Amino acid sequence: MYVRVTFKMTWARFCYLDDLFKDRFAELLIDEKGRITKPSQIVIMDFEKKCSTYFKRRGNAHQAKVDFYIIEPGGTKEDRVMTKKAFDILYYLMESSNMLQVDKVFVSKVCLPYFVKNLLAYIFG
Repeated sequence: MYVRVTFKMTWARFCYLDDLFKDRFAELLIDEKGRITKPSQIVIMDFEKKCSTYFKRRGNAHQAKVDFYIIEPGGTKEDRVMTKKAFDILYYLMESSNMLQVDKVFVSKVCLPYFVKNLLAYIFG
């Protein structure tokens, strides 16, 4: 399961803003024990490939479709509860035109996020 969000910016631009996105968005993700999610717990799928010099040089002017999920603190296992919570928060921020809570650079730059439960949809979809 993962969250897919389309940013109204190219991958080349998002590649420079990924740390900002993860830092600010992580602060909004608080688990049931009151712990704030660390930016390192936000895993952007295929980030290295999509942010490679080759990929950016090939003229990727398309909007960045970012797929991500949350992993458990100190581990590598997906945290399904926090991934769903990440979707809920992102959806709320987008619907309420409140992406400023993440950062002003993302205001009006987020299309409706999707919550994908099936990894096969990612592989074949």
